[in-house]
Amino acid sequence: MISFLNPLVLLGLVAAAIPFIIHFLSRLRARRRDFSSLLLLREVQSRNVRRLKTRQWLLLILRTLLIILLVLAPARPAVKGFFKPGPQEHLPTSAVFVLDVSASIGFVDERGPAIGFLKRRMESILSWMNPADRFRLITASDHFLLNDGAWHSPGEGAPDIFSFRFESLEPEYRGTRLGPALEAASRLLASATETVNREVYIFTDLQRGFLGSDSLDLETGAGIRWYLVQAHAGSPENLAVQSVGLPGELVRPGAPLKVSVTVAHYGGKDAARLFPRLYLDGRLVGQGETLLAPNEEGAVVIELPPVEPGVHELTAAVDADGLAADNSRSVPLKVPPRTKVVLIESRKIVPDYLGSALETLSSGPAAPIALTRRGDLPVSGSDIEKADLFILHGVSFPERDLLLFLNEAFGARETPVLILPDAGTPDEAPEIRRFNTLVTRLGLPFSLGSASHLGPGGYDTPAVPQAAAPAGAVFAQTFESIPGLERLKLFTFRRLPPAGSGEAAAGSWDLEAAGGAAILRTVRRGGKKAAIAASDLAHPDECELPQTPLFVPLLHELIALLVDQGPIVKPNLKVGEEAVIQFDREVNTSKMEIHGPGEQRFMPVPGEYQEIRMSETEMPGTYRIFESGRFLGSFCVGLDQEEANLTLEDKAVIEDRFGEQELEFIPAEASLEKLAFIVRGGVEIWPYLLFAALGLLIVEQVVANKKEEGD
Repeated sequence: MISFLNPLVLLGLVAAAIPFIIHFLSRLRARRRDFSSLLLLREVQSRNVRRLKTRQWLLLILRTLLIILLVLAPARPAVKGFFKPGPQEHLPTSAVFVLDVSASIGFVDERGPAIGFLKRRMESILSWMNPADRFRLITASDHFLLNDGAWHSPGEGAPDIFSFRFESLEPEYRGTRLGPALEAASRLLASATETVNREVYIFTDLQRGFLGSDSLDLETGAGIRWYLVQAHAGSPENLAVQSVGLPGELVRPGAPLKVSVTVAHYGGKDAARLFPRLYLDGRLVGQGETLLAPNEEGAVVIELPPVEPGVHELTAAVDADGLAADNSRSVPLKVPPRTKVVLIESRKIVPDYLGSALETLSSGPAAPIALTRRGDLPVSGSDIEKADLFILHGVSFPERDLLLFLNEAFGARETPVLILPDAGTPDEAPEIRRFNTLVTRLGLPFSLGSASHLGPGGYDTPAVPQAAAPAGAVFAQTFESIPGLERLKLFTFRRLPPAGSGEAAAGSWDLEAAGGAAILRTVRRGGKKAAIAASDLAHPDECELPQTPLFVPLLHELIALLVDQGPIVKPNLKVGEEAVIQFDREVNTSKMEIHGPGEQRFMPVPGEYQEIRMSETEMPGTYRIFESGRFLGSFCVGLDQEEANLTLEDKAVIEDRFGEQELEFIPAEASLEKLAFIVRGGVEIWPYLLFAALGLLIVEQVVANKKEEGD
């Protein structure tokens, strides 16, 4: 197989027609001679004529071949199939190295870290490249980075800057998504027409799902060879902490607390015994035990001693193994102080689900709230400042009292309010319109929607509601940890009108039931904090909520959320995921610092903001927020759970993704020379063409001179 490294030069082959053109043009020019006698023509023998014609055609062919050889030489023809021993002796090659730097590539076995083994394999391939070759490096996890903007040529050695970057490459804490990096490598090599060989080396642990997308958009017809250089000689075994959560318990100050730690055992042949430990602010407070079979997960419930109010760091850990990055996981634990709650009811409702739930929260030595009940609105500042939170059940109060109460609560006192509409009020719509008029006059960032009863039997369509995706993440931990939520369904359908551009929603609770809208919204704006419900969560005609185990913990979560003075951040953030930090008022970020894991320090953009977006979450652990040295709150970032599962991807799946592309698997124990370089063999024949052209030139001169002597 012949290929040309400079194919455009082949256009010069048109010049090979020049000798033929000159030859045929010369035949058209007749030369006249005078003869004294026709007898002289008889002396010309026929063999001399044939000899002259043969000589002319031979010169024509020699000159044409000479032109062809002189054109082919600069086109640099290369002939494959002439393999010379040794991996360095090959045709010019463009190679792209894609190095998997996801968290799982940090797995350590008897050979050391997997990434170290793969880097040594890459160094071997680089050492076998010659000065005519060139290469690029792409580091990839769930994103990819072209490590340099230009191709490198080994020459006498790789550039110092490349060597430095290569040596400093370490596993990231992100997941595995190599598909975009492979597509980029394919595009790079599709334009590398000046080299004969085009190769992509993928250095990976072959973790299941490492390609990411369901299909790869690779350049077809580019003649690229793909090599999968594997990191593991066998199937690796790994132990991991998957999650830390509260199994439906209320977080009460000064009371014991049960924590659920989910651990997993991936790979291996025998069952493994795990001993998850719990640390509170770095202090060991509990330990559990479980036995897990291969590829099994299990939850261990560990009871903590009484926890004081405040923001704590709760960390679960297991003994270190091959992949240390997933052996621990942290979550912030907020223990709210005892809250003074005032329940204001527009009328008595039977059964009294809301009052009973609040009394449950206010009973016992470690009660999280102190409850006061009343049937009228407090309008004086002295009465309002005695409460940490008001729960307004129903809005059928005199307009003047409502105006005074809301003005005081959201004005000078800045006392949060939980507003639940009364489902049993016959003339509810006029009351809600009057209430919305008042909050508009006061400039408050919320309003209630009107109720719409769907038939005499109510709204009773079975559904499987889910906690909100991005919007409801504030409550996600509560919803996920309490059984029975899947039985919940709405009976009354209301919509919360948007609060406008000034709204600062910390989160909302969505039920995906037959197109239902958000039924709960929390608002934090300029010191004003409220939770507004579209439906009466405490009335069985509106929903099943008060009759489920979810009602009491949800109520407690709302109370804790509304009285919390610190910033709010969505829980369960993954490495690399943007953290949206929301405050209840505008803060001066020029005095603010965020302390990340280790010695990391982050300074937000200076200014007055109520929301900060932080994308520098590249390490798992706890991020603490400080203002002028005062601790405000914290949030935790965890490793992608999928990284703990080191199960190898099925080869048939990989081959299907690559389609017709030429793909070669290189096992960890295999020889690179025997698998990767045998097809590189070949030689460039342009030097031989120059020698042939020189020989033709000599022959042409001999033939031409001999002809002249015979004339």
